[in-house]
Amino acid sequence: MRLFLARHGTTVWNELGLYQGRKDTELSPVGLSQARALGEALRPIPFDAIYSSPLRRALDTALLVAEGRGMEVSVDEDLSEIDHGEWEGKSRDEVRALFPHELEDWLRAPHLVRMPGGESLEDVKRRVLSFMGRIYGSGFEQVLAVSHDAVIKVMLCTVCDAPLSSFWRFQVANGAFSVIELSSPTSGRLVLLNESCHLGAGFSFPEQRGL
Repeated sequence: MRLFLARHGTTVWNELGLYQGRKDTELSPVGLSQARALGEALRPIPFDAIYSSPLRRALDTALLVAEGRGMEVSVDEDLSEIDHGEWEGKSRDEVRALFPHELEDWLRAPHLVRMPGGESLEDVKRRVLSFMGRIYGSGFEQVLAVSHDAVIKVMLCTVCDAPLSSFWRFQVANGAFSVIELSSPTSGRLVLLNESCHLGAGFSFPEQRGL
């Protein structure tokens, strides 16, 4: 089966470089445009199901993609962004001032870090494997999941049989999508990575300052 992984459109907090995590932030005007462009890019794909994180930025993106399809969007808690705990709502500079060692570890060896009051990448991987197992056993042939930076990166690590230490090697842009082909509930192959042509010639990849 083919699983399309789309990241939500840009939020104001993305633009400000603030860690979002479980904060329920909304799409910015740019993010709304990205979500509509994503919907047009995926229009030819006959999805059997569309899933979304419950967070508004992902769900609003999924609803825009689903427009005109006559399909409901299924909310799945396992697609929620990593819980950044005490980092949420803070900039990288603020996090560096309060948690200098933890931030350095996050940027250097993310697989070893548990966010203060939040999750680790291993926690996210457990959720990812739960979602992949349920989707693989669904009998669907093509599924769209609208989620978040950390969740998609962990899913890509899993499918590519890469350790979580490879987390930062994957680029996952707002409004872009990747495609994986599952051959089992826990493995598969990468078909397409970070497709963003639909976002326009002026699109650029911002520094990953906040999630």
